[in-house]
Amino acid sequence: MKVKQPEKLAELLSGNIIQFSLRNFAMAPVYCRPTRIQYIYKHSTIPFLLVICYSCVMTALFMLTFFNGTLTLGVKSLISKETTLRNVVISTQPTLEVLHQFPGFVNLAANKSLRLICNDCAVVTSSGHLLGSNAGREIDQHHCVIRMNLAPVVGFEHDVGTRTTIRVVGHRNFNGLSSDTVRRELLVNSTTRTQMIIISWMSITKEVPKLTNEEYRYALLLANLYQDVQIYSTLPERMVLAEDLFKQETGFTREEAKTMLTTGWHTMVLAMEFCPSMTVYGMAYENLCRSTNSSVPYHYFYDSRHRIECSYYNKHESNQRLSHLFITEKAIFRRWSTSRNITFRYPTWPEKIKENGTVHTQSLDKMIQRRRGSKRRRRK
Repeated sequence: MKVKQPEKLAELLSGNIIQFSLRNFAMAPVYCRPTRIQYIYKHSTIPFLLVICYSCVMTALFMLTFFNGTLTLGVKSLISKETTLRNVVISTQPTLEVLHQFPGFVNLAANKSLRLICNDCAVVTSSGHLLGSNAGREIDQHHCVIRMNLAPVVGFEHDVGTRTTIRVVGHRNFNGLSSDTVRRELLVNSTTRTQMIIISWMSITKEVPKLTNEEYRYALLLANLYQDVQIYSTLPERMVLAEDLFKQETGFTREEAKTMLTTGWHTMVLAMEFCPSMTVYGMAYENLCRSTNSSVPYHYFYDSRHRIECSYYNKHESNQRLSHLFITEKAIFRRWSTSRNITFRYPTWPEKIKENGTVHTQSLDKMIQRRRGSKRRRRK
């Protein structure tokens, strides 16, 4: 990942400026000038540390002001070829009422568990169904607003609202925060920034290698730079739970189904735990693409691939290689809504019907047939 120009992050109390040029988030030499310090990140295998050049030896601790919090950076000073690491102390005022603690997450800046209170939630998808819905005010009236990945609100306020309590971001999408525009909207702007980001590691169910994983190292950097936004990493037990739920509902493991669970799946699983009641905005029901000739775009915002939602869903559902089973997941969400306080709007879903056993969709039925055929062949 590359950033074309260094980004101005904060003004030092002394009037100096710290600028960062992000290059794969590994540490490299620091270039110091009388009025600014420019950190250049290059490929390296050493741990994630801040290194300061000899000319800056006397500057040991920088205090930066980020709104209502304070940030002090760990600085590695080079003194007579000997290095000394000075730890960083971070203190911020919480932006959420602290009532319930949820295990399975770690705050990357403070190494604390996730604490949250949501009386009711709006879960906002990225679907083109939201275009023209004028649902923005309704969405913002919910106690908590949960969004997915990096879907913007600027320019779409009337349809998707402006408030964001939580963003569930798949790790494959996290590097999108390298965009200045995206970063300003999600992490800086006091009107549109999210209160917390939860990184979902998609199909990774083991401990993420913290020193070598690019997304983790970038998330760690942003967590310490933008103290008004709490950034949490999902622990392996959470990812395993999400996959166990899929097997429970379908009778297949994720690997057997050759699928990668979507950000929507992980968001719904988390929302059911965080929220006693939830309204989901913009999510198509599982039979919509079979019963209508929908030309709704996959995203409500600009999509360089110009995908049409139903075409994209059907393509993935019939793909026998690793893909997203969008329609199957939505059939499962419908089942969950029969026993939980979940409502779907834009579009409104048909009447809830309780089902027994595992979920049935065309793709799952084909998997069942293949499984039976394989058993018959083994018997022969």
